[in-house]
Amino acid sequence: MKFLKCETSEKEELAVLDWLDSDVNNQKELDQLDMLFNVAVLHRQDAVKPMLITRPSYNRNLVLSAFAVAASLIMILGGGWIFSSQKMVQLSQELTSVYVPSGQQILLTLHDGSKVWLNSETTLEYPNVFASDTRRVKVDGEAVFEVEHDANKPFVVETFACDVEVLGTKFNVIADSEERYFSTSLINGSVRVVSRLSDGDVYILEPNQCVTLVGDQLLLDDMDNKDDFLWLKGIVSLKEPSFEILMAKLEKTYNVNIHLQRAEIPQIHYRGKVHVSEGVEHALDILSLGGEFKYERASNSNDIYIK
Repeated sequence: MKFLKCETSEKEELAVLDWLDSDVNNQKELDQLDMLFNVAVLHRQDAVKPMLITRPSYNRNLVLSAFAVAASLIMILGGGWIFSSQKMVQLSQELTSVYVPSGQQILLTLHDGSKVWLNSETTLEYPNVFASDTRRVKVDGEAVFEVEHDANKPFVVETFACDVEVLGTKFNVIADSEERYFSTSLINGSVRVVSRLSDGDVYILEPNQCVTLVGDQLLLDDMDNKDDFLWLKGIVSLKEPSFEILMAKLEKTYNVNIHLQRAEIPQIHYRGKVHVSEGVEHALDILSLGGEFKYERASNSNDIYIK
């Protein structure tokens, strides 16, 4: 119990670490008890005094005796209701929603250990506890997932167009419900992409493959490069299928509003990359080198006008 509350002495800490080293299977048991303990803190009975628990993450497992810790939890929480499957189901139905504003990116670590990088204007919705037989999250925007393997609990990313079932992997998802644009690119591992728009439209991707939504159908292709992952390094790829999609990307990346003030849509001749730190004007300067368009930026707002 003291270990979970970060109240152990140096000697007790060493005893715990020795115990963790004695059996590699102890980590899973500690992780489970740690999760239950933190859930209990968040959902305690009114008689329990509120407290915030934060402690470092160990690559090992619990202290001294897992049974002693479990017994302490039961006594403190009164009756052991935390272990009720009904309570876990309830927690699994409570969702957390995270939105990333324009011009920002964040990294989240879910409670199962999976990592999610969220790009600008992306919303991630996930349950407080993965208690069912499936770990399901929902994305609108762009995200890179590095999923912790658990053969007994498949990881599913739900979007407006498809469900992406992880078979142990790192991959990128772009799902813009407003623009009806969907794409999934795979770096390593394997994913199954199941369309929500067209029955029987299913693909299992191999590394360096991608699927893109065309109309209501999925199109499988090879991933020529890893441009979909460049934003993780602060780089913007200017290789987009249309001027409108490229401008939408620049709006999200630089937190600006781009307005088209001309009858014809400009053609894109440059398909390279730019660093985000160089600014949106630098990107537009390069794109306008072919003479297809000019632009002006308002001095007192984030509005940019394509002329």
